[in-house]
Amino acid sequence: FRASGAARRYIHWQDFRHSFAATELGAAARDRVDRMHALHLFGEFSLRRHNANAQAREEPLPGSNECVGTRPLDYRRRDAFFRAGLGWSLRGSVPLTLTYSYTQDDSNSFGESWRQHRLAGTAGFRLPWQLTLLAQVSIQLADYPDGIFLSPELVAEEDSENFNALSLKLARPIASSVDLELKWSVYYSQLPRTSLDGVCTPSTPLGVEYTRQLFWVGATWRYER
Repeated sequence: FRASGAARRYIHWQDFRHSFAATELGAAARDRVDRMHALHLFGEFSLRRHNANAQAREEPLPGSNECVGTRPLDYRRRDAFFRAGLGWSLRGSVPLTLTYSYTQDDSNSFGESWRQHRLAGTAGFRLPWQLTLLAQVSIQLADYPDGIFLSPELVAEEDSENFNALSLKLARPIASSVDLELKWSVYYSQLPRTSLDGVCTPSTPLGVEYTRQLFWVGATWRYER
């Protein structure tokens, strides 16, 4: 069992308004069921105070097309971030790990709260000719309580873990301390379709898809004393 606490300062270099200071608490536990199976649990919680003010929700005035912003009483953006999960590992001829996690970010800033379920797995395989294949896959389901719309001021979808992903890496030793590696990854995400009021926020349903592939060739050098 391990518990931790920290004071954190995060700098968002692209837009300093999204930088924050946080008080963080975390805990993790691991139990080796037998020589081949192990279970682990983890959780973390943090209170984040951002440099930016909270985004106001704009609502139409009754009987008109004019909009008025309703800002929270404490207009500095504050988030309560929570993540918890559990995992299972198998040690054997094919090492396997499966992990489920739930993440929730509740923000007083309109459009920046989100919730996410994520399932991830990794497996390793020994192949002929001294080859090793490592496979990783992750599937996520995200929910945005305020809906989601495209805006340069919102970064709720920017985290690299907000994508479904598949990754394959092939490695082979070419010397006693050098491995040659070939890696291919594909990332996919789709913003949920949403329809807002059509006056103060976009009413056009969004079904924006994002796909990216990555090919990588490199070498790894191990230094041993």
